[in-house]
Amino acid sequence: MVGFNTGNRDNISSNHICIICSLLLRDPVQLSECGHRQCQSCVDTQHQPIIRCAGRRTPTSIPE
Repeated sequence: MVGFNTGNRDNISSNHICIICSLLLRDPVQLSECGHRQCQSCVDTQHQPIIRCAGRRTPTSIPE
């Protein structure tokens, strides 16, 4: 399940928007190397122990 779809996304800080699905964060996870946030389900879809941040392409381990 991806993030929450909202009608007023323009009024929400980008810190609360997932960089993968571009929706309001659902079960947010902060990546350790770059600090970006993603929905837990968006992290889970990558099926890798090391993932690349979609924003900076920085390799990072999946937080537990």
